[in-house]
Amino acid sequence: MQIRFRYLVEDRDRHGNIRLYVRVPGRTKTRIRAHFGTDEFVAAYNAAVSDHVRGPRQSREAKPGSFRHLCVLYYVSPVFKQFDKATQSWRRRALDAICEKHADKPVALLTPRHVRMLRDERADQPGAANQRLKALKALFAWACEEKPEIAPHNPTWGVRKIRYATNGHHSWTAEEVELYRARHPIGSKARLALDLLLYTGGRREDAVRLGPQHVRDGRVRFTHAKNEHRHPIQVDIRYIRTRDHDGGDAIRTPDFSDYGIRQALHVSRLRQRDARLVCPN
Repeated sequence: MQIRFRYLVEDRDRHGNIRLYVRVPGRTKTRIRAHFGTDEFVAAYNAAVSDHVRGPRQSREAKPGSFRHLCVLYYVSPVFKQFDKATQSWRRRALDAICEKHADKPVALLTPRHVRMLRDERADQPGAANQRLKALKALFAWACEEKPEIAPHNPTWGVRKIRYATNGHHSWTAEEVELYRARHPIGSKARLALDLLLYTGGRREDAVRLGPQHVRDGRVRFTHAKNEHRHPIQVDIRYIRTRDHDGGDAIRTPDFSDYGIRQALHVSRLRQRDARLVCPN
């Protein structure tokens, strides 16, 4: 029985050696160095094809005037670069997701009806649908001012967010916090995450950046990562050195009980994955 390996091609070098590649149209070809028919070959082939399946297929060059072309111009613009890395990341993901289906479509023909259709493609997840709409509004607000020859009008005008009811994320109760403390003592990474998030008022992206450099002269000082380059918010928290039940250093603010944040700040920096697991919000 013969098995056909899709996208597999071969050529010969100047010495007559046969070389095998996985060559998917629109993407860089991947060489398979294992011998044909071996388990190593099959594993390498599957990995190369799977890499193609995971990534969206896009042309190497965006057609002028197309949606993809407008996105590429937006990504390299000073307006886009001034955003925080997190903002750039989610906006780019939202717009690239649209490019998977609509990359070659002309921007000049885009109407509010089409924008509503793009929004409603994610109607099963209203939050994601509204994020997509927000990214589109930002894109065309920039394009109409900077690239009117490509986007002569703003098709997002008048398109509203999807209204939906939600209870939000569960906020931990005092009892749940005490249970967590009982399970994770001072000095553990899990307790470090809780203390940083609970007692500094920071977000997850703030907790992963805090360290000993933020403790000076009896105070914890840092800048919120959100909008730090546009509208920075400075946090300045007074702490009081005291002793915990085990005789180690702990700190206390005027409004909170003892906790081990000073010890926590001198532990190795917290990875974002660990912060995500225990974030009360």
